Amino acid sequence: PVIKFADRLSLKQLSDESRRLIAACREGKAQPEELTGATFTMSNVGSFGIDSFTPIINPPEVAILGVCSTSLKPVRTEAGVDYKDFIGFSLTYDHQANDGAPASRFCAAVIKAVENLELYLAL
Repeated sequence: PVIKFADRLSLKQLSDESRRLIAACREGKAQPEELTGATFTMSNVGSFGIDSFTPIINPPEVAILGVCSTSLKPVRTEAGVDYKDFIGFSLTYDHQANDGAPASRFCAAVIKAVENLELYLAL
């Protein structure tokens, strides 16, 4: 399913619309306009335990973000070593529509949002 005008929605609105569209698809009630017109895809394979993968763009879309599984990794701290949850992301993008620098800034923004998820959920 396609979330239209996702850039205009809050995180809560995105979640609600995503759930609505998923339910419509599962029930066989999705409308054709709810299944077409995407420009960007997120592909979450984390539930399959996949640590990394390279997603392939679905033309005519311009990019796809792969979301991988979470895992505990050691992190050096002042007190020694601690363990922190990490999640892998992989962005594939069409260089005809995107340049490397803005794509990298997008990845950095996604990482920052995930690291500060509590703040975004409060908005």
